[in-house]
Amino acid sequence: MIAGGSIENPQEPHCGGGVRAELLAAAGEGLMSMPHPAQQIRFCTSRDGVRIAYAGCGAGPPLVKTANWITHLEFDWESPVWRPWLSALTRHQR
Repeated sequence: MIAGGSIENPQEPHCGGGVRAELLAAAGEGLMSMPHPAQQIRFCTSRDGVRIAYAGCGAGPPLVKTANWITHLEFDWESPVWRPWLSALTRHQR
């Protein structure tokens, strides 16, 4: 046995796959149909020549969200995890 599932059937849910993925998808369905403000993706170059992408969205004083271990400027808006946060934060910040 491994974490609530068996080696023969790793999709048996406890943490990941199967039911959990379906629940996350169902929870995100309403979020996916909500429009989000258009972001403007721009690039800057550091002193050592590295190009850094950043996005601006919303209105008000700037707020910086740092990258986590897996970040994508466009796909974060489609994530059922990040979309509610991004929507709330862009109401009063950019």
